[in-house]
Amino acid sequence: MAWTTPAALTAFTASSAAWMNAQLKGNMEYLKTTLDALIVTVAGITADPKSVVLTARDAMFIVSDIATAGIEVTEASGTDKPSIPCIKMDDTTDEGVEFHFRLPGTPSGTASLKIEYYMAGANSNKKVKFGAQIAALSDTDTNATAKALATQDTVSLVCPDAAGTVDEATITLSDADSMAKGDFVTLRLQRVPSDTTNDTAAGDAVVISVSLDYA
Repeated sequence: MAWTTPAALTAFTASSAAWMNAQLKGNMEYLKTTLDALIVTVAGITADPKSVVLTARDAMFIVSDIATAGIEVTEASGTDKPSIPCIKMDDTTDEGVEFHFRLPGTPSGTASLKIEYYMAGANSNKKVKFGAQIAALSDTDTNATAKALATQDTVSLVCPDAAGTVDEATITLSDADSMAKGDFVTLRLQRVPSDTTNDTAAGDAVVISVSLDYA
């Protein structure tokens, strides 16, 4: 039923069943259909999110495989400057952290990890390399204490020249371990300076947030 522009009524306006149906019944049906569609859209946004945003506050230490990156708070000098939780990843030793959470939404398509970072030192046309791996535990999984991380995906990119300039790196996760809504997910993030061809930047890579997108 299409929307009918309501008529401006006057005293003793003549009407018919068809006219009243268009004015009242038809317009009420139109409004209900529009409202139902809006409710579905809003529910989809709130009940089935397509990303998880994590900061250094959510990071956990790693107990094996690689060294643990330092988790600190940036020192703010002066007035009205924020103290930012951050993860400092070394330029000579492979270091990383793990995040643990339950996946709140249903994946659809290839997942990606967006890494918001800056370099602690100045560089000139140098590269930094990050790697990410996922392990997803589902209901009825029998290997909770022996779960292995999926294959690592990486990205190498030219970092900003100036120290402190925020940049974003994106890793396409070709293997997200078939994670599904409600899974207990382990996300490991690390810097890979051992690859001296693809990580040539000097100084710590300072990660301030990551976003796991899986729309």
